[in-house]
Formats: sequence, C-alpha cells, structure tokens
Amino acid sequence: NLYGAPLGVQGRRGALQNRFGDEASTYRGRALLSFEVLERPPATVSTVAHSRAFRHKAMDGHAPARMPYHLRCLAILGSEIPVFRSPGGSTHKMRLVVTIGGHRLEYSWAKNERGLVAWRELQAAKSIQLPVLLEEIPDVCVYLQRCNPSLTVCYARVPAAALLKEQFRGPPRWVHLTPDACRTRRN
Repeated sequence: NLYGAPLGVQGRRGALQNRFGDEASTYRGRALLSFEVLERPPATVSTVAHSRAFRHKAMDGHAPARMPYHLRCLAILGSEIPVFRSPGGSTHKMRLVVTIGGHRLEYSWAKNERGLVAWRELQAAKSIQLPVLLEEIPDVCVYLQRCNPSLTVCYARVPAAALLKEQFRGPPRWVHLTPDACRTRRN
C-alpha cells in the first residue's frame, strides 16, 4: 500500500509525506512489482541501474484475492478539538470523514462548542471489496474537517488488522488525531 500527501498538495508542503509514507495522511493506491537480483551478472550487463519499457496486459492472477467487508464507525464525541472562528465571530462546524481505500463515510457537520463536538452517529459501508490478506488491506483513515471552506485539520491512521480483530465488539476508544501539516499554509 502506498501513502502520501493529499492530491493537489505539492512542493515543500507535501514533500515529507511523499517521502516518508509511514507518516502520510492519504492512501494513494497499490503497486505490483517484480524484482530480479543477479549474483554474477554477465560482463555485458551494465552495473548502472536501468529500466526497460515493455508492454503488459494485466492478467487475472496478478490482482489480489478480494472479499467483501463491512466498515462500521460510531462517532460519539470529539474532545479538545481546535476552534476556528469565522469573520462574524461564530465558530466553524466540524465533521469526520472516515476512509478505507477508495471508500468513504462522511458524518454530519456538528457545532464546535469550546472544543467539544458531539456527532452521535453510526455509519456503515457494506460489501466493500478489499484484499483477503490482512497485511494488504489499507489503513482506515479518519479526518477531522472544518466547514466554510471545507478543510482537513487533522487525521489518524488506524491499521485495518487491529479493527478486524475486534469485530466491532471492543469498547469505544479515543483516537488521537495528528495535525495535518501539509495542508496548513504556514509551511
């Protein structure tokens, strides 16, 4: 799985997330690679890295085996949420967006009252086709967005394997959100 800066974020602001994908906020896709290591290359082969263009027709066997999953997410409360004021003095509403791969759950905009936001919403996406192997399933990404204009403020990445082990039977837990530095204008 590949992770990087959000689409449209370029230059210095997105460089760190594009270089160090473990700390990146956005799922960007997958890659199927094939490698070859030659222990004793022939003298005619250059020792400099090279690439060779070729035509390839995708075959069914190269796609990972998939199966349907359900994503359910209960958003109860946000605490210590940053407060953003509009020019009129009121606070911006906030919402959560939860994604896994290309699938997305969007919660309602809720009022931010001195850092507390109450959603009290259960959302589900059913029959999402994802890889069978746990290590191939993308992380679940949670984004906190503010309204007017809609802007992601912070995020969290939760490994899908950890959620699948719980099977939605674990108690509610706090998810620590990390400020999304590549989306701020101060960098």
